[in-house]
Amino acid sequence: MNTETLDISLEGAFVRCLDPLKLEELFSMVIKFPNSDRRLAVDSKVIWVHVHGPDHSVTPRGMGVKFTQLSGSDRQFLNKMIIHRVQEAHKVLCDCHPHYFPRLRPSQHFSRISLDV
Repeated sequence: MNTETLDISLEGAFVRCLDPLKLEELFSMVIKFPNSDRRLAVDSKVIWVHVHGPDHSVTPRGMGVKFTQLSGSDRQFLNKMIIHRVQEAHKVLCDCHPHYFPRLRPSQHFSRISLDV
């Protein structure tokens, strides 16, 4: 399954896909980041699914996954990538509307990371 995530943290991610895996299913996935050659192989577990209704930007179909196995070095790299992305997004948003966007936390949205499940 080749898909993408719209939200990722150190604990898990939302994986957008039309045909998600079954609830509680264990699986491995490879996370590929924009502008990086490094790939993370992550053991994961499906903790919730959304398969009903239309697939659109407000309520996309997909699954919430919890990372069950993430090495220390992979965790550090993921944290670095999340922080870098949040800082980029914060800079762009604040350059446009500095008083509308409070400082973002590293666990918030990291858009368009591709995944191989």
